[in-house]
Order: sequence, then structure tokens, then C-alpha cells
Amino acid sequence: MDSTYFGAKYSLIDPMLSLSEFGLSVGSVVEVLSPGAPEGRLHFVVPVSAELRRAPFRYYASAGYFSRGAFFSGGAVEWATPHRVILTGSITRSYSTQANPSLDALSVGRQRVDVAANATYPLGTQAAAFGSIGRSLSSVAQGGTRLALSGGISFWFRTPMPTP
Repeated sequence: MDSTYFGAKYSLIDPMLSLSEFGLSVGSVVEVLSPGAPEGRLHFVVPVSAELRRAPFRYYASAGYFSRGAFFSGGAVEWATPHRVILTGSITRSYSTQANPSLDALSVGRQRVDVAANATYPLGTQAAAFGSIGRSLSSVAQGGTRLALSGGISFWFRTPMPTP
């Protein structure tokens, strides 16, 4: 088995249950890398996330720490259009706390800022098609990305709630 990730999230305040429609959660991700990984096999990520709902918009913010030596933060605005399309814009920032001699020799910066735009369209009640385009605000010479494209179909499965 190759690299494996385990994640969990705990909702401290559920935005669907609060009068202010504010949500707060804390999560964790454990990363188990392939044998022989140069920085060790076991790492973790601890994000704290907040959400504010004001129909037809949702506002998101997240920040956290990655045990390989990085802090990250990000924010997003999501708009549920009248045509069932959900549009999202995001900006993320990461900062490495550790020096890396090989990257320093190439003048690759420790900070990276990225922006992205995403469109999602529901396909029934258990699937959605999505596409995303993004780029780094950091230069390519400093480790940024000129263009990032992704897309696909996401499926989710719900187990029926037991009846009393």
C-alpha cells in the first residue's frame, strides 16, 4: 500500500443548528507515507474551520498547521445561483517554517498564495459535476503554478437513518 490519509472532523457549532448560521469545526488528518519517505512516514494536519451562511452565499475560512513544518490559511465565498450552479472563489496561503537547502538554492520562496474559481452542478441527489481553474499569485520561479485545472464527478452515499 502506498501513501494513505485518514481524516476526521468534529463540528463544534453546526451552522444549520445555530440562529446566526455560524459554524465552527476542528479536524485532523493523519498522513502515512510510503516506506522510505525522506521526512519520515507519519505526519498530521490540524485545521480549524469557520463558516457563515447568508443565503444565497456562504463564507468560509480555515487555518492550521502541518507537522512537516507549514502553516496555512484560506478563505472562500460560495454562491448558489438561481440556476442550481454553485460558484466558489477561494484564496489560500501557505508558509513553510523550515529551511530547505535545495529549494533555497533555487530561490524558491517559503510562502505561496493561490487563487481558484470552481463551478459545481448537481446531478440528481447523490452526485455533482465540478470544474476548477486556478493559479498561484507567487511566481513560477518561486514555486508557484501558472495554471491548475481539475474536474470530475463526485458521488456520495447516504445510509438511511434507523427508524425508532
